[in-house]
Amino acid sequence: MEELVLDGRIKEGDSFALRPDGPETPHPSETGQTIKRIDRLVIGVREIQFSELSTWLKEMAGVAEKIAAYGPDSTPRNVGDAG
Repeated sequence: MEELVLDGRIKEGDSFALRPDGPETPHPSETGQTIKRIDRLVIGVREIQFSELSTWLKEMAGVAEKIAAYGPDSTPRNVGDAG
């Protein structure tokens, strides 16, 4: 997927499929039925577990707070301060 973005074959506004997915297991009491546990997102052949995505988002939030601590006035603030 990243190759398509980097070569310009997927541009802003182009459509692509982001599909929730996960393992299917046989239903314990209903013959021929399964239970699907959605635990990841899939784009093409790439996938990311929700747990890994959560970790990445928390890390990015921490970095964003550190960046925001250096406001437009270039005066460092303590993270968590209202302004």
